[in-house]
Amino acid sequence: IMEESAEDATLFYIRHGERSDYAGIGPKSIVDCDPFLTDKGKQQAFSTGEYLRKLIPDLQSRKVYVYCSPFIRTLISGSQMLKGMGIDYPIIRASWYLFEELNPEWYRTNPQLEIMSQTIESEKIRMEYLDGKQWLNDKSENMNEFPEPTYDDTVKRLIKGFTHYTDKHGNEKGAVVIMISHGTGSREFCRYYSNGKTLGVTEDYCAISQIIKSGDEWKLAKAGEVCHSVQQSSNDGLSTQCGIIMKFIPCFQKTFKKK
Repeated sequence: IMEESAEDATLFYIRHGERSDYAGIGPKSIVDCDPFLTDKGKQQAFSTGEYLRKLIPDLQSRKVYVYCSPFIRTLISGSQMLKGMGIDYPIIRASWYLFEELNPEWYRTNPQLEIMSQTIESEKIRMEYLDGKQWLNDKSENMNEFPEPTYDDTVKRLIKGFTHYTDKHGNEKGAVVIMISHGTGSREFCRYYSNGKTLGVTEDYCAISQIIKSGDEWKLAKAGEVCHSVQQSSNDGLSTQCGIIMKFIPCFQKTFKKK
């Protein structure tokens, strides 16, 4: 396990908190494809922020960047994590790179056009759902192809996002980059930064993976850690113990068929 100093740039990939539709409790979705968090999900995200506050050396003196998938559950997770971290200044930036896999078996129509961040006034989202935290859509990025033809296309898009943010912030002394996204990204983030090994990492809610800049390389420091978070819903996530890598699992590929 790598130890981090305040001199190192570091990047976290974190899954959102418990989603209300999978749990069968919590607020009803305004948009079917864009569920909220449960109260437990909010607490998971807040606890994650508290954990990051203790984990990151000299947090208050470092520049923090927060990038979220544009779904409401990831934006809310970001606002709750910042609250737990005890910092207000980072603007939460919605990133198309971090969008959930655009599997046509999950979505009949393009969710990028329907989610709340694209159809509801941004100030309303900020005040009613993000506890006043500032956020914005990243206009420098384009929406993704819908549907994504294959799982490999999803992976390529996710990796493009990982490397976009490491390139953008990797040379900034002490930069802290937090990406909040989905389970598929958690798996592929760890795979990419473990040189293709298929690690049996958890995709649980608020699972934390981390890379740290060491010289010219980014090295995996955490892979799906969840011992910081209130776990787990009965309907989602893998059974894990404190985010420990329990075993190696065989690599798999999925192919989506266009409809």
